[in-house]
Amino acid sequence: MLSSNIYIVGWRGYIGQSLLSYLSRTGFKKQVFLYSRNNEANDLTPDFIDAMLCQHEDFVSKIVHDINPVVYYLANYLSPAESQSHAFESVNSNLLPFIRFIEDIKLVASNVTFIFASSGGTIYGDMGGEKCREDHILSPKTIYAANKLAQESYLQVYRCNYGLNYRVLRIANPYGPGQVFKGGQGLIPAIMDSYTNKAPVKIYGDGSASRDYIYIDDLHDCFIKSASYQGDIRIFNVGSNSKYSILDIIESFNRHGIIFDTVKVKSDISVVNSISLDITRAKREFNWSPQTSFDNGLKKYIEWYKLTSQQIKL
Repeated sequence: MLSSNIYIVGWRGYIGQSLLSYLSRTGFKKQVFLYSRNNEANDLTPDFIDAMLCQHEDFVSKIVHDINPVVYYLANYLSPAESQSHAFESVNSNLLPFIRFIEDIKLVASNVTFIFASSGGTIYGDMGGEKCREDHILSPKTIYAANKLAQESYLQVYRCNYGLNYRVLRIANPYGPGQVFKGGQGLIPAIMDSYTNKAPVKIYGDGSASRDYIYIDDLHDCFIKSASYQGDIRIFNVGSNSKYSILDIIESFNRHGIIFDTVKVKSDISVVNSISLDITRAKREFNWSPQTSFDNGLKKYIEWYKLTSQQIKL
């Protein structure tokens, strides 16, 4: 476990909330600071870990005066679908705050371990049957992917000029307990949402589109190990080393007793049809590997979803 204080930008989303839960469950003992945007109320901090909510100036000041802070930058204030529909707003709410943040910590950048959550599912484009390595040509098809790629480039600039000790984690599609369907994002929570509401599940195209999925605790294990990494490599794919089509996912749900109707819809031109990540680098450099099979991870997710739904009804 890390021996440094942790600073999280973007803690409200699924990955951020589950990271806080993971830190609590694994016995993290140092301090956790949460970035507050737009004067959010202090009573909105999570109740499963002792964390301090800080406005921008206070958050930056704490980083500046810390000895070896670890920053997890998870923020993305518009979903991929929302970014595609609101390009200028996406830049204003995602890219510009990111630049402002790293600009404000640049004078102590060499003391900061900066972990950036990028997108392994969008920035490479379509890969067909090939597993994608980190040095593959990048071919973003969406505003969301272009923003992620721009953020990666800014990190390299601040590394070159100010010594920022960053790692880029190009993450596959995370799933697991805590994930709900929001902003049109995520096939797995979309299926459970449709199943719960007795609505047909949308199948885009012919259902052959495939993705790499990573169980959320495996992702957080990689988050922690990446922060302790002392090497010079900066970019890492983080996935499960497997991929599953839409039809594969539906079949997996059916095996767990989740049966539902489907309806085919036309796939958008910007949608990546097939992507699978080569995670050799992360496994070698971090001494990490995913531990949860897709079937077991899906079972845990379904159990969590059903339990949560029952508690809400009560």
